[in-house]
Amino acid sequence: MLTLGHISASYLLAQTSLLLGTPLSNQEQIFVMAAGYVLDLDLLFARIFVKREAYHHLLPTHTPLFAVTISILGYLLFRNIFSNQAILLAVCALFLHLVLDDIGYWFYKLGWQRISTIPQIFWLYPFDKRRKHFVNSWQNSTTQTNAETLELYLTKAPVNVILEVILGLAALTIVLTR
Repeated sequence: MLTLGHISASYLLAQTSLLLGTPLSNQEQIFVMAAGYVLDLDLLFARIFVKREAYHHLLPTHTPLFAVTISILGYLLFRNIFSNQAILLAVCALFLHLVLDDIGYWFYKLGWQRISTIPQIFWLYPFDKRRKHFVNSWQNSTTQTNAETLELYLTKAPVNVILEVILGLAALTIVLTR
């Protein structure tokens, strides 16, 4: 999933507090949205560890273990700044990020698109031994540029793209009607 999808999904998640009758402040909404994107900050240093930034999903920073670690640190850092509801939604946004990154693989498995032939998230890291195999395989066999990776995503992952557009339009609709 691209930035638009992650930010939009996190914004929509932040709006669920309205269902409970306790809306989040603007700062808390931004906190939830930032939590939904923070895992992609590994793009800044991904090239050190994987051949292309586009493969940053293979890094330990895109695992539930890392999300749990960030959640604990986030709670300790922000528990006196944001409400428990905002912190809980931020934790949910972290895990939603992982789900949205991995969903393309499941769309591939269902035959709905032609890319993401391997898992994008290794849910049982560090116990899933397949991850090391895929990292080595991708590092040695793939030479596509980041621009080519984006082009493949936009042309061969139509369900992901549609989902991204739907999330973006839903978030924009809420923003414009508030």
